[in-house]
Amino acid sequence: MSGSVLAKGVSEIVFKSDNKIGTMMRFNKASPLTHTDDSKEHNIGTCAALSSIWLKNMFTYIKPGVTKPNQGEAAMRFAKNWMTVTDVDAFNRKNMTDSGLSAGTRYDYNTLTEMFEDIAHVGGYYYIDTQQGHIVAAVKRGTDCFFYDSNVALYQFKWTDFAKKATQKLVAEGFGDDYCMIYEVTQS
Repeated sequence: MSGSVLAKGVSEIVFKSDNKIGTMMRFNKASPLTHTDDSKEHNIGTCAALSSIWLKNMFTYIKPGVTKPNQGEAAMRFAKNWMTVTDVDAFNRKNMTDSGLSAGTRYDYNTLTEMFEDIAHVGGYYYIDTQQGHIVAAVKRGTDCFFYDSNVALYQFKWTDFAKKATQKLVAEGFGDDYCMIYEVTQS
């Protein structure tokens, strides 16, 4: 792919997104599938299903503007998956499998910035668990990087700006530049 498709003066927002469903479930790490307000729990919401559907759409369509996931489909997938799995990793993998994706190696990072820097240099398709109750996704094609946050928008950045700008978007939403885990994703 030659050069960036981001023309000078073009907005970084490809499309706006609002996760109107916002369903959240809590996995208690000590006792899976219990719902408590324990600090040992890990929250996951419909953002997980929306992110995996968006990744599938990015494999299917060349133009990022047509990749917006269907919220109804995401709500049904989320409800089905949280009833059938017992831990966060299993939930994430099942969610991607149901979208026609293969969840490859899982990588753990100390910061979002470090993770986004690696994506910008390596390229590929990634499902990202912020470990703060939110799932997002990222894709690097050629010199363009795409960052999907189901609560806000699909963003497109030049790879040189990606780590800084994607991290800023999540921090502005109230998430820390903290530990996260990502899955490298391929099409099934």
